[in-house]
Amino acid sequence: MTPSSCAAMPSYRVFVSYSHEDLPLARQVVEVLQSLGLRAMWDQNFAFGDWFSAESLSGSQWVGYRQTVFARHAPNMQRRIDEFDTYMERLLEDAGVRPIESRRFVLEKIAATIADIGGRMQMPMQAP
Repeated sequence: MTPSSCAAMPSYRVFVSYSHEDLPLARQVVEVLQSLGLRAMWDQNFAFGDWFSAESLSGSQWVGYRQTVFARHAPNMQRRIDEFDTYMERLLEDAGVRPIESRRFVLEKIAATIADIGGRMQMPMQAP
């Protein structure tokens, strides 16, 4: 596909995800995408404080992510924030935790999980 054959194509946005040790390769990928007329989105063109929402979709179990959808539309962002807040309120209510106690509760859960993992790592491996 040549840049001229891409002229009739819609302007797709492609999100580039990479390991930071692969930054030089990622830059080359972005340059190729841009030369084909595609809009490459990656961490180099997001500013601190940019509001966007991302939802990754998997085609089937054990396959990995096939598509990530990004949105910056303000009403969609507000809807996602409201959904998250409602979800968190339900989780806290189900756990019997008042919102003002949520930070302490979560930090205690994280500490207990880390201690549990650390305890399991110190146990000798047992044969099945």
